[in-house]
Amino acid sequence: VDARVSQAAANAISILVRAGVRFNGADLRYIRVPGADLHGGQFDSADLQGADLSDVSLTKTWLRQANFSETVMTGEHFEELPYLDIGEKVVKCVFSSDGTLLVLSTESSKIIVYETATWTKTASYTGGYAVAVSPTIQELAKHHKKTVQIGHIHTGDIRLVLSGHSDSVNHISYSHDGEMIATSSNDDTIRIWSTSSGDTLHVLHGHTDSVNGAAFSPSGLQLVSYSSDKTLRTWNAQTGELLTTLGAYLNAISSVAYSPDGRQIATAIENGGLVLWDPHTGIFIRALAGHTSAIFFVEYSSDGRQIASCGQDGAVRLWDPLSGGLFSVLSGHSDTIGSVSYSPNGKCIASGSYDGTVRLWDVGRASLREESNDSTNEWSYVDMSPDGAWTATSNKDGTVQLWETQTGIPGAMLKGHEGHVHRVAFSPSGKLVASAGEDSTVRLWCVHTRKSLNVFLGHTDSVNIVVFSPSGHQLASGGGHHEFALLLWSAETSASVLILEGHTKRINDLTFSPSGHQIASCSDDKSTRLWCSLKGDQLMVLRYNEELDRVIFSPDGLKVFSVSWARSNLCSWDLQSGERIDRVALRACKILCCSFSPCGMLLATGEREGMLRLWDRNLGDGDWTDVYQSFIGIFFDIRWIQGPDGMYLATSDRSTVRVWRIMEVGSSYALSMLWSVGRDELFLADADLSGAVGLSPVDLKLVKQRRAITMSTSDSE
Repeated sequence: VDARVSQAAANAISILVRAGVRFNGADLRYIRVPGADLHGGQFDSADLQGADLSDVSLTKTWLRQANFSETVMTGEHFEELPYLDIGEKVVKCVFSSDGTLLVLSTESSKIIVYETATWTKTASYTGGYAVAVSPTIQELAKHHKKTVQIGHIHTGDIRLVLSGHSDSVNHISYSHDGEMIATSSNDDTIRIWSTSSGDTLHVLHGHTDSVNGAAFSPSGLQLVSYSSDKTLRTWNAQTGELLTTLGAYLNAISSVAYSPDGRQIATAIENGGLVLWDPHTGIFIRALAGHTSAIFFVEYSSDGRQIASCGQDGAVRLWDPLSGGLFSVLSGHSDTIGSVSYSPNGKCIASGSYDGTVRLWDVGRASLREESNDSTNEWSYVDMSPDGAWTATSNKDGTVQLWETQTGIPGAMLKGHEGHVHRVAFSPSGKLVASAGEDSTVRLWCVHTRKSLNVFLGHTDSVNIVVFSPSGHQLASGGGHHEFALLLWSAETSASVLILEGHTKRINDLTFSPSGHQIASCSDDKSTRLWCSLKGDQLMVLRYNEELDRVIFSPDGLKVFSVSWARSNLCSWDLQSGERIDRVALRACKILCCSFSPCGMLLATGEREGMLRLWDRNLGDGDWTDVYQSFIGIFFDIRWIQGPDGMYLATSDRSTVRVWRIMEVGSSYALSMLWSVGRDELFLADADLSGAVGLSPVDLKLVKQRRAITMSTSDSE
């Protein structure tokens, strides 16, 4: 094949992917696109048989069920390495100063050491969750209650014990020359110690609450500390003198880091703020906007050209500290990320998560560029119009976005809320959309004119949920951390009709019965409550032993299904007797959400491991039979409707919305993704790489971890 033709094809498909063209289900057999950049592309169920994908970038590319048989993949770039499966919450991860070791600490205070050449575990011993690696590489400091133990990094044998704090130690930091250690404690002090003698050099007083961390400047002359008193303080590390107090925050500071040249301090704040300061003057430099939930850790790359941050939303964000721009969002973890660490050469980032894994990101090969809005916006909830024409998504930037369901082409953006929009709901006619916001309001919008019709005022806290009654004449809303009542509204007049009081903690979900005569709500108070929608009377309280997060009625209205995220469990009640019903098949699955099909014959469930299952009711014993399953990634909400050409399914995971078509194929079903918006991520589940040529052993391990279908290593080389 003419190399010029292949180059032209590679350029063309790169441009199309960059422009947002989707290749889901596309026939791309024998395409020759060496060196193409398919970063962030969508290729769900695409046929790439016999293609030449040598030196192609597949960073964050969606490749579920793609066919790679006979495909040349020599030199491709996934830009991720196989993850480390730790099996428990990872609290801290840190590279050694020469990059040859990665040290982890876990929730159970276990310390694990990996050598990075082969990613082999070389040591594991009991330690503490607060841990730091000496620049000399041979030693490691770990906390033990009120003391710090310095010992051999591979054996854990203790050389020195640093005693002096009167309360537990929260954080440990080495100076860059390894001569000093700073420890932060719940006794409101920082202590600076000699690592050779163990002597206390200075005790730093000034904070008025627990000190949560401290870090030395690159020169070792300065120290910055952060505390539960919501202040950031800098100190002379040689004399212990307080230099500056950098602001008083409304929210707790969770992490600080010096830039390698010592000219900046980055501070992470638990409300999602990331702020850069001048450590010498205390002058604010800039804020990095993008996180929408708590940030727990921040670190500069060794050359100072990047900042990595992570937190509650389960993603690592890479920033340009000069412009404040967002380079990249690294997605893949399914839970909070506690820490990140750059390798000294800046080519790898390790992220340790509460999901029990450490992910390794090959950012050295990454073509870093500022992300598009679609890949950085956070779409938190989804609903579809009853006729299947429109899909609505709620955004953390305060907007509601309408999309054409079949094509994913964006329609109108509805603006009016201040702050996060938590929920959206179509009316039964499909002519109206309701939205629930962080600004304590419910808004009603006309789908045709795209205008706001009414603003419902009455809540005193953030509104987390809104739903229409089956008739469309009523709206019900609720939620908030401090307001535990449900409000019923007239959809025509926006007047508050009823206030339903009984829950004692945050309401997480609510739904009308098929008849519209009842409402079910579930709450952090570990109950599902049944209400009369006509009078507001509380009819029934169904108790559980964990917080409840989702609730639905059965199609006949005689049963209620509730989901507990804490237990990943679906429980059901018979509303005539109030008795719990044991569903043996459903009990075995770790369920996060559920929804009945439009015909009421099928139940869809989303599981903690990212599995979508369809269940058919077994009329013989009342249990359910698994009739279809597909791994599509973790999601917390699911909606489906009957469209003009089949059933549509929409899933959301707090940052990404995906829309699917589901079709009957004989006695089973087939699922294909139409489009998605939100974070991009590498996804390889059920991709067939069994005949692919040129995969390296490392990449082969990666694709196996990601549930791709492969053959043996020897066959792939």
